[in-house]
Amino acid sequence: MLFTKGPEKRYMVGFDLRETFCQISYYRNDGQTEAGREPVTFSQGGPEEFNIPAALCKHHERNQWFCGREALSRAESGEGTLVDHLLPTALAGTPVVIGEEEFDPCGLMALFIRRCFALLAEKVPTEQIAAVMFTAERMTKETAQLLADVRQRMELPVDHVCCETYANSFYNYMLMQPSSLREREVLLCEYDGGETLLTHRLVFNPNTTPTVAFMEKKEYPFARRQEGGAGTEARRSAESQPEREERAPLLPEEKDERFLAILGDAIGDRRPASAYLIGDGFKGGWMRKSLTYLCYQRRVFQGNNLYSKGAAYGALFRVQPPALTKEYFFLGKNKLKSNVGMQALRRGQMAYHAVLDAGENWYEVDKTEDYILESGNELRLIVTPLTGARAQEYPVVLDKLPVRAQRAARIRVRYTMPTPQTLLLRAQDLGFGEIYPASGLSWEQTLEV
Repeated sequence: MLFTKGPEKRYMVGFDLRETFCQISYYRNDGQTEAGREPVTFSQGGPEEFNIPAALCKHHERNQWFCGREALSRAESGEGTLVDHLLPTALAGTPVVIGEEEFDPCGLMALFIRRCFALLAEKVPTEQIAAVMFTAERMTKETAQLLADVRQRMELPVDHVCCETYANSFYNYMLMQPSSLREREVLLCEYDGGETLLTHRLVFNPNTTPTVAFMEKKEYPFARRQEGGAGTEARRSAESQPEREERAPLLPEEKDERFLAILGDAIGDRRPASAYLIGDGFKGGWMRKSLTYLCYQRRVFQGNNLYSKGAAYGALFRVQPPALTKEYFFLGKNKLKSNVGMQALRRGQMAYHAVLDAGENWYEVDKTEDYILESGNELRLIVTPLTGARAQEYPVVLDKLPVRAQRAARIRVRYTMPTPQTLLLRAQDLGFGEIYPASGLSWEQTLEV
């Protein structure tokens, strides 16, 4: 009998999924993960045409679907019906009606992503992909569940399919850059040409072990108030923005002055090692004074594909994390910020048993374990914050659990997180074989983590 070896899965794919377009970057893992080695972003057509419109078009006369740029052109020529904004439509769960037919929005999302992988197959055969990391501005349980449903419908031959936020993708990207670009902190500015500009500070605290990194985000108005002109203050918090209908686009000179003022507020007396400008709004050559200020004593980079590259690195970190990742911890909003475990008897000795590790995405936490109680009706969890705060013990009391002999109570516990700060435990009594039948009792308890 002849055995043949399957294709080697070397590629890590980052998929930036947005409301109006997506981007795909890929990283070929050949065992070399030195800093500075960049993923490649898929370009459809000319160089740096990274954006794939998040759109489908159904032909009027036959059951044929077009994707991306072709979808837009077919719809414009009148050949079919355009379906865009696929992600929010799928999250809303509202059926898409075309003529007299209804289409499942999750199915359309799966069709679009499947077609995107078909485009990518020109460069990266699907059967050689080891992991895919989807990234989005915000990640919720609903978005994660949608992507899980999409994966099931697509039947991707990929071992690892994960999801994360833009903040995490930015962190991934910087971790794989030369250390001189990320020491102290990094500034990221994001502007799509609209009425707001975002800044993100990625700060590294070298006084902790491992080095803890965190993000700070600010939103600035980037348009002129109709009645106030350019004299409007350069910065307002997102909560105090004036009404958008009263705003008008800035002239190039006004943009330059406004961005200079924003940079002065975002940087202040800090010394970011590098700065990154992403978004089409930075095109057009209007940055003169602001760019001169930004480039003083720091390196500055401009582009549009940082998040998909960071997601490709994130896929690598899930499959074959470089040694460097053990030296850092990203304290993102979506991360579990504490280690959760308990003292358990193992081979006759009491030892710490890890249940959940700090750093997991809260929306991905879903773990089930079985325990045999030594005695009594109580589990005791140990929650250890990574921030350095003191570890706390939390008793989980299994009220009305039948009294049984020592080590004759088997309990199954499922751990999930309904919010970023809340751990939910669902326990049930499994009994102990035919000697002690299950009682049918179950318990729920929440812990703040």
